[in-house]
Amino acid sequence: MVAKIIALNGSPKGSNGTTIQFVKYIQRKYPEREIRIFHIAQKLKYYENNMGAFQELIDEIQSSKGIIWAFPLYILHVHSNYKRFIELIWERGVENAFKGKYAITISTSIHFYDHMAHNYMQGIIDDLDMKYFGYYSPYMLDINDFEKRQNFIKFIDNFFDGINRKVPTPKKFTPLKYREFEYNPGENFKVIEC
Repeated sequence: MVAKIIALNGSPKGSNGTTIQFVKYIQRKYPEREIRIFHIAQKLKYYENNMGAFQELIDEIQSSKGIIWAFPLYILHVHSNYKRFIELIWERGVENAFKGKYAITISTSIHFYDHMAHNYMQGIIDDLDMKYFGYYSPYMLDINDFEKRQNFIKFIDNFFDGINRKVPTPKKFTPLKYREFEYNPGENFKVIEC
């Protein structure tokens, strides 16, 4: 069974970024698979201001079996445009398009606090009720190393196998519980004058 996979690129460099080269490598290794790339961080304003384009993207996500969240790391975290896209998911009420989809995260960096971004993304994935299948965090130039590419392909094979076998995945983070709260300040009993 060949499942459609959507790659959400979090690099403002679009198709020229380092991280997306790993996704393109997957496309070359698995030409029989439908892997569609959307340059979220580069085209954020387009998706933010064009409801038709945003809905087309959400429809693609809805019809997929898996999501690759691919992003470079910028000072310990994902790019702000990627974060804004994540906000739009809840603002526009399209969380259900992600529910039940298998997900992985791929980042490239110089290996400085990568775990912070992956924990953040896993929290988002858990909040979206997706099935998180792990992360791959190579050094920026690892795409040029044969052995490291082989390790990457093993990771991707595991992801595809998990989708095909419908492997259950545990959540790491508990869901947020929203509550009604209204702040009512107390009376100011004493004014301090200087």
